[in-house]
Amino acid sequence: MTTLEIIIIILVVIILMLEFTILLFPYVIYSRFFRRYKPFKRLSVIDFVPEWKPYLNYLHEAKTIFENLNLEEITLTSFDGLKLNAYYMPASNPSNISVIAVHGYRSDCFQSAAIATSFLHQKDYNILYVELRGHGKSEGEYVGFGVQDHKDLLDWINYLDKRLEHKSSIFLHGLSMGANTVLLTSDYELPKSVKGIIADCGYTSVKDELSYLHKLVFHIPAWPFLPLLKRIVLKRANYSIDEYSTLNSLKQSKLPICFIHGDNDKFVPTIFSRENFEACSSEKELHIFPGAGHALSRLSNPARYEKIVEDFIKKHS
Repeated sequence: MTTLEIIIIILVVIILMLEFTILLFPYVIYSRFFRRYKPFKRLSVIDFVPEWKPYLNYLHEAKTIFENLNLEEITLTSFDGLKLNAYYMPASNPSNISVIAVHGYRSDCFQSAAIATSFLHQKDYNILYVELRGHGKSEGEYVGFGVQDHKDLLDWINYLDKRLEHKSSIFLHGLSMGANTVLLTSDYELPKSVKGIIADCGYTSVKDELSYLHKLVFHIPAWPFLPLLKRIVLKRANYSIDEYSTLNSLKQSKLPICFIHGDNDKFVPTIFSRENFEACSSEKELHIFPGAGHALSRLSNPARYEKIVEDFIKKHS
């Protein structure tokens, strides 16, 4: 065998390995980021956000307190037949203000409550903690990344509005993926009871966030993997990763919106909230928390965070 033949064989092997990697890697991404976690293999957002580690003991204790509360468990059926779960916590005293709290990626309503929304009940607001599809007790074998979830949220909004006889001012609070979920409802004709949105560290679209995560987690460019991933998600999860963008929704927003983000967010970069803020055509405000990592704005400065949210609710209720 000549030297040239050996070189040609090596090149062919390298090309075949590259093609195999390009075809296989999107399935790895889908399995890691989109599939529901099984009990025997539970990754959490902690794997991607080391900034949470100093808060783990607090989060565990606060989450345990919430899990042991006597909350009313509620279920409804989604537009595509999934059984979705939520927990309702009425105010200690009669209240005409209610908050629908939407948790983040690989999280659950109790963990997000510990991070960002536990103080709301102390203000005597009614709280509906929803569990997104593929999380907690809600059915679903994949993560909706806000695309499918915002359609589910419309049902929860209508449920709560009807339950409270259209008499309560309803606010939507979303954390991370939950922020994307609530923002995608901003251009819908929602019940008049819905008065505003609080979006804490949200991204602009699934495609934009995945492009960023390719570099953060895998240290590789999104192309050519993302187009192949798009086909896999469409086939297996029945939605397109570039089907919805908050930028498009916010250009036609009908509600006042409070944007919050930490400027040291390595998981969902702060630029996403800045872009969302710029795109928003309705009344808006933007609050940046210096030094705060992903979803840690409240824990980094509880007094400031709680005042911002409470003032926003009071202003628009």
